[in-house]
Amino acid sequence: MTLRFKIIYTSGLFLLALFLFAFVSLCVGTEFIYPHKLFTPSFKSIVWELRFPRILLAIATGGALATSGTVLQVLLKNPLADPYILGISSAAAFGATLSFIFHLPHPWVSIFAFALSLIALWLIVSCSKSRRFFFSFSPFDRSFDELSFF
Repeated sequence: MTLRFKIIYTSGLFLLALFLFAFVSLCVGTEFIYPHKLFTPSFKSIVWELRFPRILLAIATGGALATSGTVLQVLLKNPLADPYILGISSAAAFGATLSFIFHLPHPWVSIFAFALSLIALWLIVSCSKSRRFFFSFSPFDRSFDELSFF
């Protein structure tokens, strides 16, 4: 088997699994709807207004998370790069905690968390591209050493 065939075959299997799980997810909910009753008028609003948007949102969220993980790994040139290992998630939690300490209104919690996670990411990327801060051999080691205080 060639590599191209393996990629097409694997992608086809994953796509088939995605459609299968999406179909099962249309049936499963507070009330189980049998597949032959999915498109009847009595269940039309449940399926198309509640369950189908939930499935589309889950697929979009999973795709966005996979894309952001891939971008992080490519940016740092490290296949093990993860927001939890690198300290980005801890920086976001620290930002949210700071907003709680200062008794800020609820929207500021997300803003502080996002801002501190971006600052942490900027520190990681800038330190991984510069060799003057640490004598570690990989960008992962340098960024992990720097952000371990979070």
